[in-house]
Formats: sequence, C-alpha cells, structure tokens
Amino acid sequence: MNAETPSAHRRRGPASTLCLPVERWPEADQRAWEVALKPGDCFEPGGAAFGWSPSRLRQVRKGYGRYLRWLSDQGMLDPCVTPADRVTKNRVNAYLAELRQVNAGFTIPDRIQELGDAMRALAPHEDWSWMLRAAGRLRAITIPAKDKRARIRPIDELVQLGLSLMAEAEQNGSLTKLQRALAFRDGLLIAFLSFHPIRLKNLSTLEYGRHVTARGNRFWLSIAANEMKNRRPFECEIAERLIEPIRRYLEHYRPLLLGRHAGTHPSAFWVSGNGSRLCAGRIQTIVRRRTGDVGMLPISPHLFRSCAATAVAINRPELVDIIPGVLSHATRKTSEESYNMAGMIEASRAHADLIGQLGQNE
Repeated sequence: MNAETPSAHRRRGPASTLCLPVERWPEADQRAWEVALKPGDCFEPGGAAFGWSPSRLRQVRKGYGRYLRWLSDQGMLDPCVTPADRVTKNRVNAYLAELRQVNAGFTIPDRIQELGDAMRALAPHEDWSWMLRAAGRLRAITIPAKDKRARIRPIDELVQLGLSLMAEAEQNGSLTKLQRALAFRDGLLIAFLSFHPIRLKNLSTLEYGRHVTARGNRFWLSIAANEMKNRRPFECEIAERLIEPIRRYLEHYRPLLLGRHAGTHPSAFWVSGNGSRLCAGRIQTIVRRRTGDVGMLPISPHLFRSCAATAVAINRPELVDIIPGVLSHATRKTSEESYNMAGMIEASRAHADLIGQLGQNE
C-alpha cells in the first residue's frame, strides 16, 4: 500500500475530535515543541512560539495533535522522521479530505491553519507559506451558514468607494450644502467601516470626545468593555488615510448637520440630516444604498467584517492572526481569552497597511 494513501480500515476515530497530547507525540516532535517554547532574552532569541498567547499555543498544540492522531490512524506516524518530514502536500491533501467528511464551515480552514502554524513553530527554517496560502484560500471559499460569497467585495474597492463619495461631495457644485454634507458623511462612513469594521451597534453609538478622540495629529478609537459584545475593551489608532477626512468632517460637515436641529445628542459622531444621532437602522440603509451600485449587490455594515477577513485570508494569509484584533474578537474562537490591547492596535495598523498595498497594486 502507498504510504501516502489513507487506509479506511485503520481509522479509529475522526480527526476532528481526537488528538494526541504532547506527552504522546513522537520524541522528535516533543523536543521540537520544547525548542519552540524556549524563552528568549536580550542575548538569544526565543523559540518560534515564544511569546504566543496561551490560547494560541493551546489551539496550535491541539491542531497538531489532531494531525498526528490522523497519521497514527492511517499507519503513517513514523517515530523516526522529523516533524517537517511528516507534512507533505500529498498528506495534507489526504488530511483535508478526511476533515471534509467530519467537519464543516470554517473549522476546516482553521485546522489547516493550525497545522501550518504548528509547522512554523516546529520547523521554523522550512518554508510553510504554501500551507498558509491554502488555509487562506479555503477560508475565502468556505460557505457559511448564510452564503455571503456573492456579496463579498474587495476591501480596497470599498475604501475607494468611500473616498470617491467624499471627493464628489467636495467637488460637485450642483449639490446643496445639505447634500454635500450627507454625501461626505456617507463616504466617510464607508471608508471608516472598511478600515475599522466594528459592529453596527458600536458604530451607531460612537461619540466624539469619548469613543473617537484626537491625540496629537492622530485619531483613536476606544470602546469600553461594557459596550462591547465580548465584554472586553477595544482600542486602536484610526487609519492614517482617514485623518484628513475625519478632520474635514468634524470641522465642517458635522457642525453643519448638528446645526440643523437642537438635538439631544450633540456628541454623536454620526449625525443625521435633521441633526440627531444617526441610528443603526438608518446606517444600515445608507450603507446598503451606497454600496448597491449598478451590477453590484448591496452589502450590509456587518458584511464589511467578512470583507476585511477575506482580504487578509487571500492576500496575506500569514497575517491571519490579525483578524481577531481587527474584528474585536478575543481570538479566532471568540469565547477564548482577550486579545491584548497592543495586539488590537497592531492588528488595525497591519490591516490599514494591507489596504494601502492593495490600492497600489491596481
């Protein structure tokens, strides 16, 4: 029998639910894992996994354990080979076929991602980019419970849509002052969501001076734990590309809108045409209307989150760990420990850099 071909009669359990604990890994794999976890200092760098969060270590450890269990079930777990030699494209393809039989949805790309991350830790001098690209492609084509694929748009395209709306507001002399203010606000709203795809409830309740604040020449976005779905605080530096649009909105268009009514929410960041706070339902309507161009399906504010994650998964799969920070999840599994604040800030910066790179490639 070909050693690369799974044997059905040897299978003792599904790869999705059973995994080998570290103490049952082959000795070479245990030693490699110990090296990966080795702490660093000012004289020597640590192991490849040094500094990973406990939740990520646990997830990657379990993911690799699942793969080892699958190899064992197929009679392919040779204790005499190195971890790098255990992972070949043929074997990963066979493992993927097994996963598809027992798993569904984003669990499948997550398993491949975990295996790729494990190999980056266990065999850091090898090139595992092919596996990370595979995980990204699988994530991009995965059909969720509600099929969103037809509505997913390139995130840089959405940024450009927002910038174009703001430019039109500034340049179109046929618009009234109110029309210009609304068009600029809508363009900023779309560009803001592209860079910072926060949940609609948080978006609609943003206040200037509380959630959006100026710090030197930059703007920051901060949301308290009790306002977040996961009950953990969120903070990031607002994308540099939005600095001038936000400044223009705050100094010119927002006061114009607020001045149309003695509203009860003068601190509201997003202001409606009658001077009141722009509610979540109205934001939903605006975003769908502005994104539903000729030949294009409209998208909801929530779908910007999928667009952002897809952009990372397809274009920079090695940065997949920024997705929780961009989407204000705790980790790839939203119920686990909090993604630390520094991670959120760096994730938002990395996402903004990716959008800039995509725009330059056009």
